[in-house]
Amino acid sequence: MERSSYFIKNRAMFGSFPTQEAVEELEQNGVRYFVNLTYSHERRITPYKTKYNYISFPIKDHQVPEDSREFSMFIITLSEIIHEMEDNHLIYIHCKGGHGRSGIVVASLLSTIFGMNSYQSLELTSVYHNNRKSMREKWRKMGSPQSCYQKNFVHMLYKPIFFFKAYKHGRTAGFSNFSYHAVSIPGFGIFPTSEAAFQAYKDPYNKKYVKSQIRSKSPLHSKYLGSLANVRKDWEHVRNDILFNILVMKFDQHSYLKDNLLSTGLSSIIQREKGNETGQNTLGKLLCSLRSKYYHETN
Repeated sequence: MERSSYFIKNRAMFGSFPTQEAVEELEQNGVRYFVNLTYSHERRITPYKTKYNYISFPIKDHQVPEDSREFSMFIITLSEIIHEMEDNHLIYIHCKGGHGRSGIVVASLLSTIFGMNSYQSLELTSVYHNNRKSMREKWRKMGSPQSCYQKNFVHMLYKPIFFFKAYKHGRTAGFSNFSYHAVSIPGFGIFPTSEAAFQAYKDPYNKKYVKSQIRSKSPLHSKYLGSLANVRKDWEHVRNDILFNILVMKFDQHSYLKDNLLSTGLSSIIQREKGNETGQNTLGKLLCSLRSKYYHETN
């Protein structure tokens, strides 16, 4: 226990590769998940056994994860485990020394679970790392993760992605409701854009109005038609759920848009609203929720 430390008090720990004796001590103290970030062929490590849960996600020593998408799914999985564990249970994350690779995972978890930016999570990771009672001074000075290369990986993984225009190609293609990607809604119609579909739900039983949205020539025109609609009374309560379901259909029906979304890693997605930089970013948050849904389904 002296070669490890909490990064979430009484919930999650990280440290060095444990001996069998250390594993048994950790189990006695409530650890129910062991997460091993090493390769089996690495020198100076002896495999251990646990009677509880064991997760392996090897990362090369002194390096960063090779596939950011797989790593993102891994972080989502660990976040869910931490959230769903019983109150008296713990998770223990380790590499060999408990400094570099473990630090990447811990900083990523802090950003994902608590919504921190990468600078905040990296700073806290070093603080928690240095709480260990038994550690050489040189490791304490280096902090965690150890290298700029590893820290930059975390920065890039959580670098915000901004979108505004309805790009047909590129990294944010399809993110905007104004993008020209048709959405087919069973029993309702085929709409030229997700904006048209969203606006149609303001008065879904008005067939003439819905047809006008289906025939709308531009998303701006769809929005204008929506401003004239006889809006349903529960609109403010259901609009976000409706938009999320439309996004699910849109991204499911255009596979390359789904691939675009998954390529964003764990970055926050932010819609730049013209003339308004302080909006609620509803669409961006819903896209992040959809991305998490896809990660969960892949796992």
